[in-house]
Amino acid sequence: MARQLSGSSGAGRPTDWSAKDQLFPLAGAEAAHDRIAAHYAAAGASTSHTGQFFDGPHKFDRAMQTAAFGWLSDVM
Repeated sequence: MARQLSGSSGAGRPTDWSAKDQLFPLAGAEAAHDRIAAHYAAAGASTSHTGQFFDGPHKFDRAMQTAAFGWLSDVM
């Protein structure tokens, strides 16, 4: 199950959230983040999950792109 959760490379998958997202309110994003983290932990892969909260509205800005592409570079 850990392999399923963490992807074939074992590197996990990042989740990025916007703290002031109009489409996905913070309380729901925090609950989803906690639930995802709990699933990784239950599979013994807690270090394979990364999640970050960024300030601002719904977006995929430079800081989020840097985090996502940094993760992608690490797993390739």
